[in-house]
Amino acid sequence: MFLSIITVNKNSGKSFLKTEKNLISILDEFKEIEWIIIDSKSTDYSGKKIIDLKNNIHKNNLKIIIENDEGIYYAMNKGIYHANSKFILFINSGDSINR
Repeated sequence: MFLSIITVNKNSGKSFLKTEKNLISILDEFKEIEWIIIDSKSTDYSGKKIIDLKNNIHKNNLKIIIENDEGIYYAMNKGIYHANSKFILFINSGDSINR
């Protein structure tokens, strides 16, 4: 992997959808990019969407970790730990990458 994109999420509502649509299309195009989602057991729409993604994973370059954590920086460090690339980029729920 060349780049790991890490998204930390907790109850981001439907704003996660914008990020998901954007990054899934990027994963389809660039196989050397991985997306790591760290979710702190969200109880809103974003949590349901992430669970759906996890149950339907067909991509080798998508990792989803759903477990309680001790805050945003703890979750970010967890994402770094699971990254398998030379470079790391943090993208928040609701954000996207322009190509």
